[in-house]
Amino acid sequence: HQHRQLKPEKLTPEASKQTQQSNILTDYPAITLKLPPASPPLLELDKFLEKHQLKEFLADLVVFLASRSPEKPLDFLLQHIQSLVAEWQSREANANASVTAQSL
Repeated sequence: HQHRQLKPEKLTPEASKQTQQSNILTDYPAITLKLPPASPPLLELDKFLEKHQLKEFLADLVVFLASRSPEKPLDFLLQHIQSLVAEWQSREANANASVTAQSL
């Protein structure tokens, strides 16, 4: 398995002074991306992203994150995604309950 370690970008002194937000690499030093030994061709990856509408979701997620500028971005993203999943599960449960009630 390949592991790709995220590496911090080198900032100029001016950029370093301007960056008051937390750094994802210092807040979460053990982050690695675990890639499969042989990644699928880009066309297959693109089809997967399109099929599940992940391009739009991830783009919206990045814009939402940037618009909020949270102190701890990964914690914020995790909490936001968990709330989206809970909302989806609630809608599914309500839809299933409605179908069950109608069939009685």
